[in-house]
Amino acid sequence: MKNQKLVSLRPIIVITASAILSVLFILILYYADNKYTVGGKQPELGRLELTLGDMEEKPYRYLITGWEFYPDLLLGPDAFDGAEKPAGVTAAVGKYGQMRRNQRGTKGTYRLVLVLPEKGGPFALELPEIEGASRVYIGGELVREWGSIEDVRSGMKRFVFPLTQGRDTELIIQAAALGAFHSQNFSPPLLGVYDAVTGIRDVGLLLKVMVLGLAVSAAGLSLHLAVKIRWWRGFLFCLFCLCFVGYQLWPLARERIQLGLQPWYGIQVFCFYAMLWLMVILENDLYRIKGGKVSAAMGIFCILALVYGCYAQYGTAAAADLFSYITQWYKFAIACHLILVAYMAMAEGMERSQTLLVIAVVLVSALFMEQLLPLYEPIIGGSFLTIGCVVIMVGMLSILWQDMADAFRARTFFVTETGRMNRQLAMQREHYRQLNARIEETRRIRHDMRHHIRLLQAYAAEGNLEHVKAYLGRLSPAMDSMGPVTFTSNYALDAVLCHYAALAEKEKIETDIRVMVPGRTVLADDELCVVMGNLLENAVEACKRQESGRKFIFLRCLQDDSRLSIVLDNSFMGDVQYEKGYFRSSKRESVGIGVESVKAIVKRHGGIGTFVPEEKVFKVSIILPLKDEG
Repeated sequence: MKNQKLVSLRPIIVITASAILSVLFILILYYADNKYTVGGKQPELGRLELTLGDMEEKPYRYLITGWEFYPDLLLGPDAFDGAEKPAGVTAAVGKYGQMRRNQRGTKGTYRLVLVLPEKGGPFALELPEIEGASRVYIGGELVREWGSIEDVRSGMKRFVFPLTQGRDTELIIQAAALGAFHSQNFSPPLLGVYDAVTGIRDVGLLLKVMVLGLAVSAAGLSLHLAVKIRWWRGFLFCLFCLCFVGYQLWPLARERIQLGLQPWYGIQVFCFYAMLWLMVILENDLYRIKGGKVSAAMGIFCILALVYGCYAQYGTAAAADLFSYITQWYKFAIACHLILVAYMAMAEGMERSQTLLVIAVVLVSALFMEQLLPLYEPIIGGSFLTIGCVVIMVGMLSILWQDMADAFRARTFFVTETGRMNRQLAMQREHYRQLNARIEETRRIRHDMRHHIRLLQAYAAEGNLEHVKAYLGRLSPAMDSMGPVTFTSNYALDAVLCHYAALAEKEKIETDIRVMVPGRTVLADDELCVVMGNLLENAVEACKRQESGRKFIFLRCLQDDSRLSIVLDNSFMGDVQYEKGYFRSSKRESVGIGVESVKAIVKRHGGIGTFVPEEKVFKVSIILPLKDEG
């Protein structure tokens, strides 16, 4: 009773433990890998003065607060050269900023004066991508321009700019909003020692490339196996990985290439919701759930998300807020569906449901923490949602890898069994042909026997004993051909024995085969044929590979009241490949399937089997107990 209660509570325990661990991990990321919690001295009233001690204490910082902001004005360095400066306000950037989404065409200028120490450099400034059009001045010079501010055409790219030590450096950023995109609220720039700035960027880039490499490798592997073994889930998982690549490739490409919003933003949005769609299809397929209507609805939503993403920059703030509200609940609904299906599957004891339940809980935790902790921008990692997607990909890879292994084993077993059955059928067909030929030969001899008897009677009547002896001497070889051509009364087994005996005779291999088994054997006919067929096949192959010496096969099979005994000795060259408890096949670079198949049958019936390679002789001994039907 206690065990049953524990089993019924197991899904709840898994959900609770997974949620706690996920939240703890996300909290660690929030405080250890967050631009807003990294610390460091911040600007005040549009000015940041740093000393050598400040840089030694904290070699890098994100410029978040204390910016001068001039709304609806596009101001260059000349505007601040005179005695009278334009009137502005103090503002923050990034998620701490108070800017709201505005209508298309809203513009503004950000300004900051940096005072760097004369020592401790060189220093660098990394400017993030701005979801709109922008123009950047550093030290009074135009250094970058993305898109067009005048007609609000987008262009985005991150870049690192070296700074001059020991003097004031003016930083001016002109930005233009693009409809629903709040480009004036861009991510905080990074200021610090050059090595620290580039090191952060390189580590982040390396991490993203590694994740994308994992996704591409998983897609390629699943596609290869899907084509090779006709694995439907492999095609689905390949598409899932490719959608993940599409979701993450656009932000990574902006590290090196200037890109606009279109069509890349729409593709990114579509790839994300396509991942959720494929995840639901995979889960439904794993647990045989009919979800055709749900899948169709999710497919339509993906298309609508693509359309919205392609035209989002021309939309209004109200449309963007509505889309964000709908998609947030949509993501939670998908995650809860995944949890519910995995919970029911785990409660019913279905395979791999625990892993699926864990990754579904991780996704829900990521969505929940994304709403609870909105002030999060990773330094080198990804967003909470990206981490959830990575966990989904890795978890599904582990689930489908096991599924693929099962499918591959099943297909290998099917191919092996089909080949074995075809070989056995060919053996029985050949055995049947030989029996028919012997029957016809027997009929002919019986037809001719009366003539022989008459002639012998005539010789006997004449008292010609010498002629009788001579004629019987000529007749004996023909009579010998009528001898037994079977080894046992078991037709299937006899076909196997006759087949390999004929092969051995063809290869000039001496054979001594004696099999005495009753009608009811320890093994079923198919298993007995598998054991004998594999043993004799290996023995014939070993003898064929002999370059010199006597070639022979010695086989004895006897069943008494208590056991079935099989003994086989065959000659071989004396070299055996043996590794980690397995005999290596001489025909392929893998474990010998025949020996392992025999071992599996012997083990299944509680028997004992030994395979001992001695000098020039390979000895096999198998004993199977006879089970009492009672």
